[in-house]
Amino acid sequence: MEHKKTPHYCLLKVTPYVKQYLVNNFKSGSSKEYDCIVNLSADPMLSRLVSAMIRCPSHHYEKRKRGGYHFTNRSCVVAILVNNVYVSRSGFLLSNTDASDLALYLERRCHALMISYINMRLIFSPTLKECILDFQKKFNFTEDTWCYETIRRIWNRDDSFDRYGFRNFVQREINKIYLVQMKRTGYINKQFNLLYDETNS
Repeated sequence: MEHKKTPHYCLLKVTPYVKQYLVNNFKSGSSKEYDCIVNLSADPMLSRLVSAMIRCPSHHYEKRKRGGYHFTNRSCVVAILVNNVYVSRSGFLLSNTDASDLALYLERRCHALMISYINMRLIFSPTLKECILDFQKKFNFTEDTWCYETIRRIWNRDDSFDRYGFRNFVQREINKIYLVQMKRTGYINKQFNLLYDETNS
């Protein structure tokens, strides 16, 4: 008779929107102890990162983060399923340093997802508000998990991407495709196409 292996978990304090992101992508169930259990095996990079933190814990900032790295916005707890047994000084626990670094990494991943989606959505939407509301609906972020104002502030602060230059570029390319189709159907002729190129170059 085979004995079912006892699952091992490491606990991580995260922000509500990170918890929702993990639920959207990696939730594998719940238990009496934990309302949210996530399995990161579907994401090899993230899974390897957590495994490395468990095997070789970092303690560089333990004094600074002693007492569970108290951040008021990291009010949720998720249980990360550990698939293999690792022999380490910390057992199945993340050090305070690694827990804080992992939570920050996941926050930045969520920010990158949000900024990329809104930048793309803004190409076809007239207002930023519409883009943010669409992002919240698409990825199940409520006002309690990731509110509109917080998303707007993060997006406004980001300067890593020339969003308006990209928007203008995409719109020019779409216009070119439209003109080609209109020329093929005979609605416009070559003369107008040349005139358009001169006025929009």
